[in-house]
Amino acid sequence: EARNHLIRLRSELAAVKCARDNTKTMLPPRPTSITRDLTAQSSDAIRFVRDKVSPADWYRARHLLLLARLWGDSREAKARRAQLYDLVKKGELDSVARLVRRHNAARTIEESKWEDAAASRHEYIVKPTATAQLHAFPSLSGPKTGFYLQPKSRFSSKKEIVDSNGSLWIQVSDESFFDQSSLQGDVSYDGENR
Repeated sequence: EARNHLIRLRSELAAVKCARDNTKTMLPPRPTSITRDLTAQSSDAIRFVRDKVSPADWYRARHLLLLARLWGDSREAKARRAQLYDLVKKGELDSVARLVRRHNAARTIEESKWEDAAASRHEYIVKPTATAQLHAFPSLSGPKTGFYLQPKSRFSSKKEIVDSNGSLWIQVSDESFFDQSSLQGDVSYDGENR
C-alpha cells in the first residue's frame, strides 16, 4: 500500500511539473523596455485631463498609463485600465497611482510564487521556538545523528521526500545557508557518544 501511495505521489509530482512548464511557455515574455506610444483610450484620457491638472501631474498620469500598458490584454487588465481611464479623466491621480502600485505588486508576488515553485532547492528557517534534530535517514525510527539545528537557523534542501505517513523529510544541503557553528551535540553511534 505504501508503494502504491509513493507511485501515486510521484506521478502527481510529474503532472504538476509538466503543468508548470506548460504554463511558463504560455506566459508572454515580459517587455524589456516601455514604449512611449499611448493607446487611443490612454491618449483620450490624457487630452481630457490636460487643462485640469498641472504639467507635472499630466506627465505623472501619462507615465502611470504607460505602466498600465504592460499589464497585457487579458479581460482583467482591460477592465482595470478602463477604471484608470475614468479616474484620470476625473483628475484623481493619487487613486490611479494606488491602483497601479497594487496591481503591479500583486503581479510581482504571483511571479515570485511561480519562480519559487519552479526551484528544485528550497530555503528553510527553523522556528524561533524549536530545534530540529537531524536523523541519519528519513524515518522517525531512524537513528539520530546527535546534531540538531538551533532556532532561527537557515538551511537549504538537497532533497525532499514525503514518506508514507505524509511527513516531509528534508536532506540538508552541504551548501546550506546556516552557520555550521549552529550545529550542537555529539555524534551518537550504538548508544555511545563520540
